[in-house]
Amino acid sequence: MHGVAARREKWRGSEMTAKRDLKKRVRERQAKTGESYVTARRHVVGAAAAKPRAIDVIELVDITDRATELGLRCTVRITPQLDELGCEVVLARLRDVLVGTVGDPATRLVRRVALEGAEPPRRIRTSAESIRRFLQRAHAGLGGTSDDGTLLAFPIAVDGELRQVLCVVRHDRSLSLMTIDEQALERRLLAAVEPRLVYLVYEGRRYPIAAELTIGRAPGCDLQIRDGNVSRRHATVLRRGDAFYIKDLGSLAGLRYRGVTIENKRIEEGDAFQIAEYTLAFTFIAND
Repeated sequence: MHGVAARREKWRGSEMTAKRDLKKRVRERQAKTGESYVTARRHVVGAAAAKPRAIDVIELVDITDRATELGLRCTVRITPQLDELGCEVVLARLRDVLVGTVGDPATRLVRRVALEGAEPPRRIRTSAESIRRFLQRAHAGLGGTSDDGTLLAFPIAVDGELRQVLCVVRHDRSLSLMTIDEQALERRLLAAVEPRLVYLVYEGRRYPIAAELTIGRAPGCDLQIRDGNVSRRHATVLRRGDAFYIKDLGSLAGLRYRGVTIENKRIEEGDAFQIAEYTLAFTFIAND
C-alpha cells in the first residue's frame, strides 16, 4: 500500500507540474501579445495540438500477461515505442489512475473494462469535435477523458520528462496504450469514429472498400488470390452501419487473426489477418 500511495502522490505531483507548465506558457504569451488569459490559453493549447507527430505506428504488442499480473482483467496492447519506456511502469500508472478515481463517472467506462473485465457498450456515440477537443487538452499536458469516456490521457514521468499516455477502449473489450505524439493519431481516431472507407492493404496495393469486398481464388472475387490453399470464395469484408467486419465464408484454410482461427471480427485500425500464407492489413487512413 505504501508503494501505491507513493505512486499516487507522484502522479498528483506530475499533474500539478503539467498545469503549472501550461500556466507558465500562457503567461509568457500574454506578456508578448497582451492578450487576455483565456485567449492566450486557447492559442497555447491549439499550438501544442498542432505540433507534428514523429512516429507512425500501426503495430501493437500484446502485454495482457503482464497486465494480468498487475490486476487488470482485459486484453491490453501497447505500441512498441511506449513498451520501450517500460510497460510495467505504464500499466501500474494506469491502474493507479483508475483506482484513484473510483466514483468519478468520467473514468467509469475505462475502469470497468480494465479492472472488472466488463464489455463496453456495443454502440458508443462520439463526435469528431469531441475527439479534437480531447486531443487539444492532452497535447497541452492536461489529462482526463473524452466526452464518451472511451479515451483517457494521463501523464507519466520518463527520465525526468513528462509524457502523455493515451488509453483507448476498443469494442473487443481491450485497451490500446500509446503516447499522445504518435504520428497521425488524430486521423486514426477520427477515421474510426466516422469511417467512410476502409482500405485493404495487400502486397503493396491498397483496395478502398465502401460497402463490401470478396476475397478468394475465383475470378469473380474483388480480390483474387491465385493459390490452391485459398478457397474460391474465402472471405468477405462488409459494412454494417458505421463499422466494417471481415467474415470467413466457410473456407478450408480458414481466416486467422493473431494466430487464432476466427469466423468474423469487427475491423479496427491496423488489424491484420492471414489467409493461407497471405496477410491482409486494414487501415481507415487515406494514403495522402
